Amino acid sequence: GSVLSQGIRDNLITGNFGAGIRGDNSSTGEVKGNIIQETAGSKTTLGIGAILTGCEVNIRGNWIRTNRDTGVLLDDSIGQVEGNLFQDNGLKGKGGGLVAQNNLETQLLVKGNTFRGNGLTGFLGHRVSVDFRRNHLEANRPAGGGTGGTGAWFEAAAEAEVRANKASANKMAGLLALEVGDVTFSVNYVESTATGSAPGASNVPFQGAEGISVAAGSFASVLYNTLRNNAGSGIAFFFSEGVVQGNHALFNKGYGLELAGSSPTLDMNRFQGNADGDQQNESDRAGPEKAAGPWVGCAEEE
Repeated sequence: GSVLSQGIRDNLITGNFGAGIRGDNSSTGEVKGNIIQETAGSKTTLGIGAILTGCEVNIRGNWIRTNRDTGVLLDDSIGQVEGNLFQDNGLKGKGGGLVAQNNLETQLLVKGNTFRGNGLTGFLGHRVSVDFRRNHLEANRPAGGGTGGTGAWFEAAAEAEVRANKASANKMAGLLALEVGDVTFSVNYVESTATGSAPGASNVPFQGAEGISVAAGSFASVLYNTLRNNAGSGIAFFFSEGVVQGNHALFNKGYGLELAGSSPTLDMNRFQGNADGDQQNESDRAGPEKAAGPWVGCAEEE
């Protein structure tokens, strides 16, 4: 593969073993306009398109595809990831399009990328601070079996700003937060998780295929999103808190809003046409209590 120094531009990087690009020890540079593909691995060696550790990088306009494991791994690295295609990386749920980890101090910008057909997840942010916006997350699901297929997954992060993304036809949750201290999901559009149907029964919601899922002690502001035709609930809070305001959860196979061990503040949301009802609380498992109208948590009904 190639070693990051000042920049890697306009190359075909294909068929390497272990890593197509590697940078470490405070390297600085730009990775632009490359095709990074078909990095191979073994049971003991990952096949990652690019591994950048302790770097400051701009990753722009690359096609990063069909790598055995993750497309790009950023470990304790900062910079911008913009305008790239991450496609068909990760076999059987191992690896994703872009994985960023271990940088809680400086915000990473991930903007305007397409994540399509990746195994474990389109994007995974683990122990990072990230601004994630205007990305397209489509049909991320394991090839040839396995588990996974989240659009974007934020875990153990200090903070995450997730804005104006579109997620469609991912196998599991469109947008997922686990153990995130402060996450904002705003003006995102999430539709057709699990391609709109649950395994084995078209009228049974698919657990884990929520539009937006907030779990494991996270605090989330879920603001002005549209969640439509998902195979699970539109929005779900599992043992987490926050604010749910101005969202439209429409025609999902689960609930409009599902709550378990959670009591977020609700204001001016519209839950309509959801197969299991507008809202489920933890105490309502046998049968959800529906609101009087499609607007839930507002002062006046329209």
